[in-house]
Parts: sequence; C-alpha cells; structure tokens
Amino acid sequence: MRALLLPILLAFILAPFAKSEQTHRTAPEMPLLKKASARDALISLDFNAVDIRVFIKTVGQLTGVNFLVDDKIQGTVTLISPSKIRTADVYAVLESVLQTKGYAAIPAGTLVKIVPRAEATRGNVPTQIGADPGAIPMDDSLITQIIPLRRVVNSRFERRAGRDFP
Repeated sequence: MRALLLPILLAFILAPFAKSEQTHRTAPEMPLLKKASARDALISLDFNAVDIRVFIKTVGQLTGVNFLVDDKIQGTVTLISPSKIRTADVYAVLESVLQTKGYAAIPAGTLVKIVPRAEATRGNVPTQIGADPGAIPMDDSLITQIIPLRRVVNSRFERRAGRDFP
C-alpha cells in the first residue's frame, strides 16, 4: 500500500508547481533528421534474425543518435516491413522492438541508454506532469506520469496517509 500511496502524495505535493499541459520529450534529438527531406525519406526496414546490436547500430546510422548498449542486451531481431516507412519513424520502431524484447531506450544527455526494461524504471526515466490523456505518448517509450490531484476528500486521505506514513 505504501508503494501505491507515495506517488499519490508526490502528485499532491507537486500539483501547485505543475503546469497542466507540461510534457517532456521521450525521443532524443536526431541530428541526421533535422531537414524535412531527411525526415520524410522513405526506407525499407527488413531484418531476418539479425543481432539486436546490429539493428541498434543501423538505427543510430539512420538517425545520428548515439547509443550506449548494456552488456545484458542480447538476441535477434526479425522485422518484416513490406511497405516503406519515413526515416523519422525509425526511432519509434526501435522502441517497439526493444519493448517486445524486454528492453527500453532511456535518453541520457547526448546518449540513449539501452537497458533491460526492469532496470530502466530505476534510472533516468523522462517524467511528465499533467492529467490530459492526450499528452501521454502513444508509443512504446517508458515514462513516469504524475497526475496532479485537484480535490482530495480529507478524511479518506488522512486515514490512508496515517496508516502508511505514521
């Protein structure tokens, strides 16, 4: 119960400081895709049992993103793409592949760390504050969402907080 109540307490405490529509980017800056012509270029991504590190390197070469890959990252990628996709969408494909393999991409300054998903929740995970469901990314990125509370029934809150936080 304590683990459940702590995020609620934090949201309650941080609510006055939060902007209602505040969002944080989950994708890193992609230097090779600054020009619209590069972002909109169509490419075919077909990989048949390719080492995951080769796939990550290919994404880095297409986007200009630098990756730091944890030693625990292993396996193969099979990606069948009969239709071409925009180069700007390659990073989202990477996030989907990582998610299906149990891994996550965590932006960290000029790098993106590729780590096991269970470890990603303990690291530098992007945080969003706000209650607008439309602001939550609809992709396979990993974020922490803090939803500010508008109204709390005092007696209920005090009973729960009193039990968990003496």
